[in-house]
Amino acid sequence: MCTPTAAVSSGLQIGSAYAQGQANARMTGIRNQAATASATSALAIDQAILLRQTREQADRFSQRSVDRGRAAMEMASQATVSAGEGNVSGNSVRAQQRAIKFKEGEIKTRDDKSYESVMASIRDQNTKAINRMVARMNSLPTPQTPNLLATAINIGAGNMTGQAAESFDGWFEDTFGA
Repeated sequence: MCTPTAAVSSGLQIGSAYAQGQANARMTGIRNQAATASATSALAIDQAILLRQTREQADRFSQRSVDRGRAAMEMASQATVSAGEGNVSGNSVRAQQRAIKFKEGEIKTRDDKSYESVMASIRDQNTKAINRMVARMNSLPTPQTPNLLATAINIGAGNMTGQAAESFDGWFEDTFGA
């Protein structure tokens, strides 16, 4: 059907093509591992930064709460001292104390909402970081392992001459009666 030289040449082509397919699959796997490690590392860095920002915001919020409470106590004390020095008592002093408490409550509510907003933003950034990592991993190509039979058929079909094809057709008809 074919000459020994053609058979050896076809065998070498098949072996070479199959080895190249295996090398390509191996390299794709190695690149995917490196990309996965890079995406995981980037996520860890992003999350470490966000954790630091969370701690900083919590510290700021705590300090603002302490400062706000201290300022309210100072204002209440000053009002009480001023009322005592002015020999004033009764409803007007209590109304002033309530006004100070009300103002403190207003500031606390604004601070709480601001803190909640900042924390929600940090949580959103974390979600985005996770989604970026997942997207990077999902976009990785799947390693295509070579198929020896498909490689042999592709190489064999390319090497088949008109005479070899006619010979194969004759053998096929004799064997299977097509």
